Amino acid sequence: MNERTLAIRRGLPVTVSGITLYPVLMTHYEEFLSCKDVFSMRLSSLPAAYASMDYLSALYRMDYDFSHITGNQTGIFERALQMYALSMRISSEEMANGIRVRMRDEEPVFEGLDIGGVLLSSFQLSTRFREIIAEQNGILLPNESDNAEIMESYKWKQKKEAVASRLRVSLDDLIASVAFQSRLREADILDFTVHEFERRRNAIDRDKRYSLYTGAELSGFIKFKNGNPAPSWCFDLEDGGLGTVATAEITKKLDGN
Repeated sequence: MNERTLAIRRGLPVTVSGITLYPVLMTHYEEFLSCKDVFSMRLSSLPAAYASMDYLSALYRMDYDFSHITGNQTGIFERALQMYALSMRISSEEMANGIRVRMRDEEPVFEGLDIGGVLLSSFQLSTRFREIIAEQNGILLPNESDNAEIMESYKWKQKKEAVASRLRVSLDDLIASVAFQSRLREADILDFTVHEFERRRNAIDRDKRYSLYTGAELSGFIKFKNGNPAPSWCFDLEDGGLGTVATAEITKKLDGN
């Protein structure tokens, strides 16, 4: 196991190119959730003009073009940078002040970020930095070789099922539930990293599914056609987590539809 993997597993910071990246803490969970979808955006789902760019250059350019077409900002570039700010533990203002843009053919191009005198290129931020931040916070970045239409269909189905469940989603209730199941005070949860919290929540969910399905199978009343869908309280089945982000409304306008 290399040092970076070990540090991430222990919830410790990782230094790359002179910049220290920290795992996001639960005290910033709401901010984390607000930018997580953009951070895991699938470039291959964007119009062809952007899909060939690096991650941050694509978002910057798309935001710029969208504002010219509609007069409104998409906010996706800003939300993406917020994830970097959370990871570097700097303010949004400091992050904004570090943005470096150059002109090419009379149009602005995102060049990178100046963080404390260290200039990070857009390519560096879009590749190595993005990958490490994703690892630190348990974010599954999409495989760009996957079929985008299938991914969008899958995400739409998930969203439809979530609406149908009529759950009253509350961050406070989520934290209280994980604290209760973990026999901890809610205040203790706030010291968790986001990654640790998500793993704890998934472990609780996995254990409950295992107990439910195994109990039902042992009772003799149910026999699963393809075997127990939750055969272990320790491990999940391989289902190829799809993790994609729908960008249909933005891309429609940029494509002129």
